[in-house]
Amino acid sequence: MSEPGAVRVATYNIRNLRALDQASWWWRRRDRLGAALSAVDADIWGFQEVYQTQNRWLGTRAFGSGWEYCGRGRNRRGGGEMCPIWFRKSRFAVTGAAVRWFGETPARPGTRLLGARSPRLATVVEGYLRRVDQPFVVFNTHLDEGSQQRRLEASENLADWLTAEHAGKPAIVLGDLNCTLDQSPARPLMALGLRPVLNPDDGPTAHDFGKSPNPRQIDHIFVSEHWSITASRVVREAGNASDHWPVAADLEIQT
Repeated sequence: MSEPGAVRVATYNIRNLRALDQASWWWRRRDRLGAALSAVDADIWGFQEVYQTQNRWLGTRAFGSGWEYCGRGRNRRGGGEMCPIWFRKSRFAVTGAAVRWFGETPARPGTRLLGARSPRLATVVEGYLRRVDQPFVVFNTHLDEGSQQRRLEASENLADWLTAEHAGKPAIVLGDLNCTLDQSPARPLMALGLRPVLNPDDGPTAHDFGKSPNPRQIDHIFVSEHWSITASRVVREAGNASDHWPVAADLEIQT
């Protein structure tokens, strides 16, 4: 992207490699996933359901030495699923990074919301586009699949962190929120003035490898008022590389 303040961002639930259904087998679909990443050609990616083996593959086979990531596994010792943020080093410079767990002790690894089967977290990266002296923050997350109430509580946590630690700063939120835009977990983000890059007419993002009788738009990118949205789409060309399609957006920061 030629404009100094322009950046392409994307979010993608790549489906964890421990799922037992044949459509999810990692070795059968990873090359298709790599082709999808190359076709989207984003500068910043937020991924969900990523195990360490998959994250290493992203670094060595999909991206290479021109990329870096921030993130860690959600479990207490660093294992389990990650929500890494990968970025092109020639475009984006990181000045700070952190991981926050949803719950009463967000700095304690493995923290869970009450009743949650697994810990859930958000990866946070602060930085700036190398040709623009304007810092911004990127969050990437994957909300609980089992409870609307836990999704709402996590979204409220996320909104609190944005307010307390990044108030007034240009912001991007990437992730699989496991909710549509008209459901309650989206409201705390929109109450902060964040707006989604998609609208409901853009269609679903989760398709269960083409088997879902009711595919839904649950993968989202939210941006603060500091960004102009020049293009956005659900990348259906990714096919069955995962049980979700990526969402990509071309943004331009207002300096």
